[in-house]
Amino acid sequence: MECRESGEDYYKIVNTHIYKNLDELKDLLNKYIYHKDHIIIIVGYMKIIYRGRASSEADYARRLLMIKPDGTLLIHEARGRDPINWQPPGSICSFGIENQELKLRCQRQQYNEEVIVYFKDLFHIGVAILDVSNFFEVKGVEKDIVDQIISTGLPIDRNAKLVGKEISTPHGKIDLVYINNERNIMYIIEVKNEKAGVAAVDQLRRYVEYMKQHSRGRNIIGVLIANGISDEAIKLILTYDFIFLNIRNLRIIKRERKLDTYLKDSSVNSLSS
Repeated sequence: MECRESGEDYYKIVNTHIYKNLDELKDLLNKYIYHKDHIIIIVGYMKIIYRGRASSEADYARRLLMIKPDGTLLIHEARGRDPINWQPPGSICSFGIENQELKLRCQRQQYNEEVIVYFKDLFHIGVAILDVSNFFEVKGVEKDIVDQIISTGLPIDRNAKLVGKEISTPHGKIDLVYINNERNIMYIIEVKNEKAGVAAVDQLRRYVEYMKQHSRGRNIIGVLIANGISDEAIKLILTYDFIFLNIRNLRIIKRERKLDTYLKDSSVNSLSS
């Protein structure tokens, strides 16, 4: 059995009362960001401003904020799985002071996007050292769906050929990439085995934008395949001119055999037109 140090070495509570002013607290938090070895966890009364391709503002409320060593930013509220604001790995985050409030700025310079957070009150600040798994395998419906698409072909374009699976990008791994050379179309496929929300569409958008930079003039089409979709996500699908495929009617007869799969009329919906 591996002997490890005490839990106190892996999670520390930052006592904000010992700092004489916000400048000292700001410098400490920036030090943790600089060394890229701790997750910063803040529970506070905060306002959020997003600027980029669109803009939004969430007024002061009690929220949970996390900054990961790779630059990922996540901000959560009391309900829901998805964060209300976030920035992907590779973002540049830093703390400052503005109008006597602690201020966080998290930027994606390549896409000119930023999230700015103002903290009117701080209830808890913790810093944690977490592990990164060397091996992590997910078994389940999502993988089965991907395998079935590979086996039977892309439902919206049977002439498209599979050219890649789990393609690494700065924003994560693209599940599937198909190309129809005759029509000069590349399909970027994101698969979810659950109801898709705004985060899933936004993730697909980042993949599509990345591939457009490396596609040599191909027409890039984003395809989201999921077990249902939220109203907010549908609006984004329409905005980005993507395609949504509903897999609610996909059926698994036996796990050890090939999937017995069928697509009924309502299970393949193109929302791009």
